Amino acid sequence: MTDRIWILGAPDPEMGAIERLLRQCGEQIIYATDESGRRVHPGNAYRCPVPEVPEGATVYAVECVDVLPEGWVRIDHHRPGDPGYGLPPEEFMSASSIGQVIAELARTGALRRAVQDEITHWMADNRGLLPAAEYNKMLRTQWFWTRQNMPGPNPYASDGTIARGVSWLYDGYAVAVRQDDLYFDHRVALIPPPLIYTAAADHCLAAAYRGECPGVDPDALMRWRVEQRAAHQGRSVEEVLADVERAREALMDAPVVRLSPEPWEPACGVHGRTGACWQSGGPDPSIRTDACYAMGDPLLAVDMRERVVPELPEAAAREGVCFLARLPGPDGRTKIVCQAGTPEQIEAFMRVWAPAQGLTDIYGDPARGFAGGYLAVEEAA
Repeated sequence: MTDRIWILGAPDPEMGAIERLLRQCGEQIIYATDESGRRVHPGNAYRCPVPEVPEGATVYAVECVDVLPEGWVRIDHHRPGDPGYGLPPEEFMSASSIGQVIAELARTGALRRAVQDEITHWMADNRGLLPAAEYNKMLRTQWFWTRQNMPGPNPYASDGTIARGVSWLYDGYAVAVRQDDLYFDHRVALIPPPLIYTAAADHCLAAAYRGECPGVDPDALMRWRVEQRAAHQGRSVEEVLADVERAREALMDAPVVRLSPEPWEPACGVHGRTGACWQSGGPDPSIRTDACYAMGDPLLAVDMRERVVPELPEAAAREGVCFLARLPGPDGRTKIVCQAGTPEQIEAFMRVWAPAQGLTDIYGDPARGFAGGYLAVEEAA
């Protein structure tokens, strides 16, 4: 055990991946809890009591606790001031919470515990003897060490630096790992693609599907996400894909709302405008739907507040359509979310539409493509 303690916030897919990695590294983990001792949820993760920890411990608060005691380290990307807040899609790996955890584990030397050094070094030295399929499968799922320098302009990067490259092996991301008396040459850990997909999906899913996250193929990302969601739900991949398609159709049939009255340039090329229309390539490109105006328009969003549609966020992110939805908050309040938006759409929601609707506790990150706010208690009731 170490003198480092990680306090984990509300559970979600990224937090689950973070916890598995920390446990592989032998780190101490506790959960942020509410006053009744139950693990926090997204609605109260930043209102939880400050946990008691041993004196002198290095403490990391991962997406939880509002005001940190002096000396604690925040791992987060949700709120202004967080290390990853506001960082663009091209920096998703370092900006995401799991990327920040990876960097810290590399700086402390703990990351080595997640990798079987001797086995992976042998595989690197003898990769020509391995069946190509077996070797490639290993690279797609596991951590991997290499003796080469870090990719990019700084081959002797500081410990914890994350960079994309290592082109001779795979076009992914690597992190510089701390050296100690056991190692006298540079060590680089190649980050497994599942963790790269986790980081991209959590930090900026819609942008990742638009191809704005370097090294993340949108089609590969969708295949991975559907497989993960199917396994989590105990269903087949085909069933999940069918839900995504039904959600896409629901988006096409829904009305739109204007997020701001400011001037705008419509985006439907089929109807005498510029850009790509939602209907292009469809059965009848001449038929206009309201959704085609939301496609690429920085001031419109599809209104899904009156419908509950499975896999709606996935379909909207994949199609690049900003939408509004009504969700029950875990604290009893009702919230309106704006997701899968461009920075312009999210800014319009936060700055104009949400205040005009009387929403409270408005939050969001234009760079990540999401925002939300809560209905007044009377209306929510």
